[in-house]
Amino acid sequence: MERMHGESPGHRITVVIHERTGAWARRLRTRIDDTRVSWFETRTTAELLDAIAATSSPVVLIEVGPDPERALRDLAELQSRCNGSLILVLDPADRPSVRELAAEFGAVHAASGSVTPPEVAGWLDRWIALGADRIAREGWTRVPPADPILDPVAWLAEQEACAERRGPDLES
Repeated sequence: MERMHGESPGHRITVVIHERTGAWARRLRTRIDDTRVSWFETRTTAELLDAIAATSSPVVLIEVGPDPERALRDLAELQSRCNGSLILVLDPADRPSVRELAAEFGAVHAASGSVTPPEVAGWLDRWIALGADRIAREGWTRVPPADPILDPVAWLAEQEACAERRGPDLES
């Protein structure tokens, strides 16, 4: 799971772009005000579920790739873990059954065929505002980690190695 940039005070919304290629993440980064969100880009079901763990009202884009069954399983699993999710399902192949099942499994909107990045950004931007309102009413969401390093000893060793490479500190 790759954490994208974005920092701001107040309630931050978790936005997850769940796709196999990274194309939507690149298209949306410049179109959405990232100061209100914690961005995550995921490729696997495990990464998706990790990104939304202990969140309130995450905004999720799921792109249905060549395997619609996998994407629909991810959607169902996501809804079972966080039923307050605001989910957009994109199916570029325009399969009506996918659109119907996505709605049945809890997607707020399912778009088929060709959709433009401004359209998608518009939907997500509105849902980010809605998610922020929900969090303000509910009063909780987890704070995503600022750094994915899990082992503090390894981090300290890395800092010491960097300091050694820089050489002696001339200011002390």
